[in-house]
Amino acid sequence: MAFGDSTDDAALRAAWREFCDQLRAAGDQVFKDHNPATPLQRADAFRFLTQNLGQAFDLALETKDPRYPVLHAFCTPLRKLGGDAADFTYRQAWIDGDCVYRITGNTGTARFLNFTVQGPRPETQPGTGWPSLHEPFGDIPEANLFKHQIETAPDGSFELHLGGEQRGQNWLPTTPGTRKLFIRQGFDRWDET
Repeated sequence: MAFGDSTDDAALRAAWREFCDQLRAAGDQVFKDHNPATPLQRADAFRFLTQNLGQAFDLALETKDPRYPVLHAFCTPLRKLGGDAADFTYRQAWIDGDCVYRITGNTGTARFLNFTVQGPRPETQPGTGWPSLHEPFGDIPEANLFKHQIETAPDGSFELHLGGEQRGQNWLPTTPGTRKLFIRQGFDRWDET
């Protein structure tokens, strides 16, 4: 099979080349005047760029089907955002505010645990006029549930519902614009789960 065998070949090639051009331009940001000029720091900047590229693929393509949500750890020791805390884990799942979801889990030893449903993402940040952060950030928190609010079994296990009719204490309401579940956990020691 060669170029032109598919009716979409020209559009796919053009999109791929545009993506590569944008990636090339992003790489040029490593050499901005205010960025450190040591070889190690330059290499680390390219590493950070490729980490963000991997995160973008995971968040925008691989896990973005709200019919089959995936609790995706988008910050890990190998993929950093530059503002994430070393003592926290961050997970998200793309959801549909018109659907109902059930999550089962265990609160474990996390000192801090928060479930947040978010959406919709505005063009500007409320009250500022500033443009919203790039995808997948900038969504507006709609409802939160913290560890101390979660009803658990004696062993810490729980069941949480998102959307639909209220189901007791372990429920987060959604709106038609809800598009994301965001989960943060904070730990005192790195050997905790």
